[in-house]
Amino acid sequence: MRKWLALTALILLIMAGCVARVRPGMQVSMSEGERLYRANCRSCHLLRNPASYTDEQWPPLVERYGSRIPLSPETKQKIVDYLLSAN
Repeated sequence: MRKWLALTALILLIMAGCVARVRPGMQVSMSEGERLYRANCRSCHLLRNPASYTDEQWPPLVERYGSRIPLSPETKQKIVDYLLSAN
């Protein structure tokens, strides 16, 4: 029983150290492209990690799915720029 409690405590400590903490007044920097990606793309599906696709794959994907919402060409380009920079 003591080993189980010790193991549980250790796991909880490790998990607590992995949690990102945002405090009031703390700035979280996010590019406009990332903000647009999060705001628009999650309306239909879970967000993909930018590394899920290659630099060649992202632009046609954003074009295809961004036209369904529809997104402006400028918005689509900002999203593509973010995905390529984060890839």
